[in-house]
Amino acid sequence: MQLLNRQIAATAFDTVKSKFVRCHLSSTMKVEGMPFAPPINVHPARKPGLPAASFTLSMGMGMLKNAYNFFKGGKFAEAAKAFTEVLHMVPFIVVDTKPEAAQVKELLENAREYLTAIRLKAAMADSAGDPVRATELSAYFTHCNLQPAHLLLPCARPWAPPSSTRTSSPPRPSRGGCWSSQIWRARRTRI
Repeated sequence: MQLLNRQIAATAFDTVKSKFVRCHLSSTMKVEGMPFAPPINVHPARKPGLPAASFTLSMGMGMLKNAYNFFKGGKFAEAAKAFTEVLHMVPFIVVDTKPEAAQVKELLENAREYLTAIRLKAAMADSAGDPVRATELSAYFTHCNLQPAHLLLPCARPWAPPSSTRTSSPPRPSRGGCWSSQIWRARRTRI
């Protein structure tokens, strides 16, 4: 714990207790030998002289993909839990090469950026009554390094007019060079 405190300034270890326990349990096995003989302690190794890794880069990447799926599905609470789990797992990932270490850093940066975006989205929802604060938080949100496909997901709202006001042609938007007139023209050419 002192090493983690010195390296990444970790002070509260309650959230990563399960990771410590998993590392400890995966470092030793007990093998039964002869009947009535005590079990033999065996230490599994990934390479000669190196202990087995409890957490691998592929596990981290898999968890990140799951978190992306939650985010893409609009399940921001589950996505926040998944990204937090990725952040808690990163200090325990064991890698052998520099490219893998670079991937772990990228994993950490992605999880941190998405978690920041989710927190900003939650703060925007809380400050719905204060338009100045909501605008400020939206500006902060644009600085998050999300994948392009995910940038508009928290801001997207499905639009459908009420069934009583639907007509055969779409409602005509305001004139001008704004995006709504371009969408109207695109819809008009399809009809």
